[in-house]
Amino acid sequence: MPLEPQPGTWYIVVTCQKCGSTVFVFRDLTDGKGSINATYSVTCPRCQQKGDYDGRHYQHSHKSSAL
Repeated sequence: MPLEPQPGTWYIVVTCQKCGSTVFVFRDLTDGKGSINATYSVTCPRCQQKGDYDGRHYQHSHKSSAL
């Protein structure tokens, strides 16, 4: 089940290779201050593309068009 992002909250996300959607992997408990050295196997909830992705920090805002 995809995360329901909350405004102002930090997440680890990836970008789908096929449709370009932002996929929320999990909440970033370091609030964007930690380092990420991992690859995540993710299935895009929008287009079902499966792939391995490098995660990145992302702070969700009210205006975001991400999934």
